[in-house]
Amino acid sequence: MKISHLAQIASDYDAYIIDLWGVLHNGQQAFPQAVLALAELKTLQKKIFLLSNSPRLVYASQARLAELGVPRNFYDEVYTSGEDCFQALQHSQDPWYQKLGQKFYHIGPDKNHSLSAGLSRTKVSTVEEADFMLVTGTNGWEVDVTNYVSILEKARLRHLPMVCANPDLTVIYGEETVICAGAIAQYYEGIGGDVRYHGKPHPGIYRVVLDKLLPIKRNRILAIGDSLRTDIKGAYQLQIDTLLVLSGIHNKFQNEPYEAIRDYSLEYFQIEPTYIAPKLKF
Repeated sequence: MKISHLAQIASDYDAYIIDLWGVLHNGQQAFPQAVLALAELKTLQKKIFLLSNSPRLVYASQARLAELGVPRNFYDEVYTSGEDCFQALQHSQDPWYQKLGQKFYHIGPDKNHSLSAGLSRTKVSTVEEADFMLVTGTNGWEVDVTNYVSILEKARLRHLPMVCANPDLTVIYGEETVICAGAIAQYYEGIGGDVRYHGKPHPGIYRVVLDKLLPIKRNRILAIGDSLRTDIKGAYQLQIDTLLVLSGIHNKFQNEPYEAIRDYSLEYFQIEPTYIAPKLKF
């Protein structure tokens, strides 16, 4: 079903799981109407949980949201793939994490230092020294996977496992499409590498959110995102209603009929969003 305003369905839900990049902002500034939508939902006493595939820790993500123009009092909580990754590396009893080793090689920008710097493990400067790899993103908006092929192939020869703190393949930064950590991890898997992901659409990150939203039932929760592959599929797999907004990576469908978006979603992701809207607007 295609809608134009969130107000059309707001009474059907008590809680909202809302993505950040592509929904609330474009990496450079917040979308004013999306921020106003948060304010309206708070006025209606709705629970707002921001869930992002950001490779930052929660405190760093909150600080960045404030810089972009999203006030702290406009949402209840935020959780990120970066925080989820950090917690697993620090505290997980999963044997996969227990045998990773202490030394990691980091692929990602310095801005994600809140994740890597806080770990009780040692960051090393070469793949040859590492026990595993941590990928949080690229070292610049202009680079792509080809910049990392040599490193990844060396890592594969050494059978290094990889932890990916952001499963997204691409994101819209301003008006440009740039790659994310997920694209690097996908290449590594393609050459036989062992990868563990944190973030949407993987169910682990949703368990954290759903536990915090109790006692609200899943049929009273709406997940809002701009990515069919991550935001919409992840919620769909857990029987949570979804709203796909076309202000992010699927903006090519802005002027297309509903049927075109639905058919694309079914063909490539085997899912259908509950609702579709041009952008987040109350």
